[in-house]
Amino acid sequence: MSNDSRFRNDPGAQRGQAPALAHHPLARRTVLRGALLAGLGLPAASGLLAACGGSTAKGTSSGGQKSLTVASYGNAETLDPMASLDGQSPLLWRASYERLLSYQGNSTRYTPELAESYEISPDGKTFTFHLRSGVQFTDGEEMNAAAWKLSLERQIAINQGMAYALSGVSKVETPDDKTFVVRTDGFSDAFISAFSSNYGLFVISPKAITDHKGSDWAQSWLRSNVVGTGPYVLQSYTPEVSASFARNLHYWRGWAGNHADTVTVNYVHEASTAQLQMEGGSVDSAVLLPDNVVASLSGQPGVTVLEYPSLNLQYLGLNCSRGPTSDVRVRQAISWGFDYNAYVKNINSSYAHAQQASGPIPSTMTEFSGGLPQYSYNPDRARSLLREAGFAKGGFTLTCAVQDAYAWTSEMAQLFQSNMAALGITVQPRSMAASAFDGTESNPKTALDSVPLVWWPTLNTPYDYLFALYDTKAQGTAGYNYAYYSNHTFDSTLAKAYGEPDAARRTALFKQAEQIAVQDAPYLCVMEQPFREPQLSTVRGFQFNGFYIYTYDFYNMYVA
Repeated sequence: MSNDSRFRNDPGAQRGQAPALAHHPLARRTVLRGALLAGLGLPAASGLLAACGGSTAKGTSSGGQKSLTVASYGNAETLDPMASLDGQSPLLWRASYERLLSYQGNSTRYTPELAESYEISPDGKTFTFHLRSGVQFTDGEEMNAAAWKLSLERQIAINQGMAYALSGVSKVETPDDKTFVVRTDGFSDAFISAFSSNYGLFVISPKAITDHKGSDWAQSWLRSNVVGTGPYVLQSYTPEVSASFARNLHYWRGWAGNHADTVTVNYVHEASTAQLQMEGGSVDSAVLLPDNVVASLSGQPGVTVLEYPSLNLQYLGLNCSRGPTSDVRVRQAISWGFDYNAYVKNINSSYAHAQQASGPIPSTMTEFSGGLPQYSYNPDRARSLLREAGFAKGGFTLTCAVQDAYAWTSEMAQLFQSNMAALGITVQPRSMAASAFDGTESNPKTALDSVPLVWWPTLNTPYDYLFALYDTKAQGTAGYNYAYYSNHTFDSTLAKAYGEPDAARRTALFKQAEQIAVQDAPYLCVMEQPFREPQLSTVRGFQFNGFYIYTYDFYNMYVA
């Protein structure tokens, strides 16, 4: 993940149109599946995630408590779970905040969390959640329907984070303390996943919101304070340094069995430091490390490197708004001129599960249909298309945005540079800090000619990928469409898919949109990137789920 904010919202998004997403963490970006709608008969995804007996929980501290220490190579942006879609902050949110639903284990099936049960109306427009009893916030306030109503109203009002997914809410009802009803003005392919996502609607103590509301809905206060219902209570937080948590002694699940007593997240800004800490056993797990560092930890005594197929997909965007790449023939030529096999099998040879992407969404995603045309390395075909476009010998230069903190963007850019040189095209990589990257690429006047990107989903639907990277409304600050691609047939097809209640028709519409995207080639769909993470071999209780990537279910982790 990078430090850019994952999505930005389109205040004008309407139901019936795809709502605008905002920004995704870069290798989340890089730092940096069950039913899609329960009861609506959508297909399960297979092979998305795998459980493992190892995770992050540390040995025994001097006080006799079981502690868990995590090194993170990416800083959290905020403790407010409604104010960002960055890739690093959810690591902290998940310790203290909870949702109505969650994804069950390693699957994409929805299971109740703070809801005890739920129903979706036959037309897919009304969602009724029956809340658990006896749940308290860490400030002693009761978790009830009024608290959920206030949190939802706050999410919509501040119009940040995943507020875009709630754009169709027409009414919220609280018929009693334990019944929370959300009505929408139309069917949405993705609405239910807004209540289970890593970036979904979390509940915050109503007292904390009202006591600190001010003019910004308590955003300033909640940026560095936490009042949730989750298993751990924030003890201290120093941005870019560390965060520490202790058990919530009144947690509704109780503390029987094996659980960490304390959780500490240390922010490490030198990858080599994190590597030494892992090798020395002073941290139990590390997240968001560069791939080469993770690979070097494989085989080290006492360290296990976990790897699973994920929902991450790496792209190489081509600026469609100007210059030679505004010509679809040039973009197609570049797509045929890139050596995917060299990138996947050579540069990323340390991955066991990496594979060339077969389209704009990964094969692990719900409603993946497959069967799309696929580009491969064919320089002769690339030269033919360049001649047709009037660039028989290439003869032009493309700038390429590279995030200096993220090794894979440089590796992709270097291969791109080499492949294009064989076609007479000069590629000039330009390295920049993560903080500069977002500002550069989200401005159409300063965006470079090409850009490596990575995406993983907020919502359990192909729409999440297709809108964020391809829709006209997601250009610039409104999304992650840094290719500045615009095709109104694509946009209208995607919007129809988003609002189509029939599963078979919806899948067919998504595939139509994907076919348009592949033909127009605003992005090279390069690689399905597995999840990989080093942990000490003594930790237990970790279970990977691609929707909760780069976070931990701390409550279920313990020392062997």
